[in-house]
Amino acid sequence: MHTWTYGMNYSYGVAGGCYGLSVYGRQFKSRPEALSCALNELKIMMTKKIGSTDTTNDKQPVILATLRDIEKELVGAVQLTLF
Repeated sequence: MHTWTYGMNYSYGVAGGCYGLSVYGRQFKSRPEALSCALNELKIMMTKKIGSTDTTNDKQPVILATLRDIEKELVGAVQLTLF
């Protein structure tokens, strides 16, 4: 049996951050479960930056494009499970 986890590297345009894999991080039974959790976490982080007045670090086009791509991935994952 495999255990899955994830690290994350994110950017709001200029500002951003990252964290790596860790044995102390959340663990999942499958890759799709880990990916879904990571995308939902990223979606929450990006959504909090919508309308930010810090236009130097938080680039709205980058944030909105990232949210669109996350939504496409999440919808695609659901569609695959229907077949």
